[in-house]
Amino acid sequence: MQHRTFFFVGVADGVVVGSVGVKRYPPNAAEIKRLYLAAAQRGKGWGRRLLEWSIGWAQAQHVQTITAWSDTRFTDAHRLYLRSGFTQDAERVLEDDPNDSREYRFVRNF
Repeated sequence: MQHRTFFFVGVADGVVVGSVGVKRYPPNAAEIKRLYLAAAQRGKGWGRRLLEWSIGWAQAQHVQTITAWSDTRFTDAHRLYLRSGFTQDAERVLEDDPNDSREYRFVRNF
């Protein structure tokens, strides 16, 4: 059975330390949604684990391409995506955002 969305939560010592959602777009694409970590947990491998779980889920869903959008200011996240086999290939301005935030798109093909 193929699911359209999945949500992962990282828990350490009974406390939520991070989360990420993945949305599947038939026939063969998915997008990482809102990979977040508690500030105190950054740099401890939780982002990598959550991303790996997301990628594994996407592969089990027979996804061929997974994407993620990340605010241009989140350089640690950019390094994580690049180290995990993604390439940066686009940029956008969020027009409905009062701050006109900019984001980079990261893509990984399987």
